[in-house]
Amino acid sequence: SLSRQDDTYEVVLLESNSEAERRAKLRQSAAVATTAAEEDDDEPMVSGFGHVSKECDEEVLGNWSDILSKWRKNYAERPRGLQALVR
Repeated sequence: SLSRQDDTYEVVLLESNSEAERRAKLRQSAAVATTAAEEDDDEPMVSGFGHVSKECDEEVLGNWSDILSKWRKNYAERPRGLQALVR
């Protein structure tokens, strides 16, 4: 007979379903781009994917950095100031 033991798990990656789908599409696009590049080496590579809709100044980026550093210490509790940065 098998005895049940409590297993311990570690969260390695936490991402939303939409983020997982976006990453899958990027991998697929990269694979298509690689195949196309192998077929035709004289065309330049596309740099990046998507569209940047809004510029972000250094102060806002610094605030995000601070908030994310605090949040990484405890994902269960949203850090103070997060809501003000989300637009």
